[in-house]
Amino acid sequence: MFVLIIDDDNEINQLLQRAFTQAGHTVQASLNGLDGLRRASENTFDLIILDIMLPFKSGEEVLLGIRAVIQTPVMMLSAQAMTRTKVNMLGLGADDYVTKPFDTDELLARAEAVVRRYNAGRQPYSYKTIEARGLFMDTEMMTVTLNGQNIRLTAKEYQILERLLAYPQKVFSKRNLFESVWGEAYQGADSTLTVHINNLRGKLKEACPNEEFIETVWGIGYRLYVKK
Repeated sequence: MFVLIIDDDNEINQLLQRAFTQAGHTVQASLNGLDGLRRASENTFDLIILDIMLPFKSGEEVLLGIRAVIQTPVMMLSAQAMTRTKVNMLGLGADDYVTKPFDTDELLARAEAVVRRYNAGRQPYSYKTIEARGLFMDTEMMTVTLNGQNIRLTAKEYQILERLLAYPQKVFSKRNLFESVWGEAYQGADSTLTVHINNLRGKLKEACPNEEFIETVWGIGYRLYVKK
């Protein structure tokens, strides 16, 4: 899983980062609501852990901001054990509510259960076949064909293309693409991402010289090319 943790208590934030990382998951973290909402909007996470009491934007405001644009599962954290608060958060779109203090193993189990339920109840983004203008990706066989030609991609090229095809209207920031594909902090790794994007473009261009499939959105990142 790719997990975003939004909690202003640095000790709890660090505890959760260690727990999810040790369980084999990739983690980003934020210490305030404003930054947390920005990260949630710019990246494609599998799960968001969200505290209620946050600086700059409250957990409730962040939850509403998230639900306005994405359906990523959200697990609320709070020291407030009041039933009314839990009901309110669940009513606003939270998928689970965990009261502090919590048992780390239980929280991990509940987090994984939330993601399983979410994935079981939706059409997965990775359909068996994703298609765009003659470009076909079979996500079970992990093959890509264009104009009937098999396109041989590296693992990273395949993952980049898969994300672009799965969300054809989304502009992916460079940070988003890098961190979701490489599973590590971006830290301005423009050259690494650019090389893979250029190699991917070149392979697609070789099979279909008159079509563009990856659009550069200057100052932001990339998206699937939309014909004007």
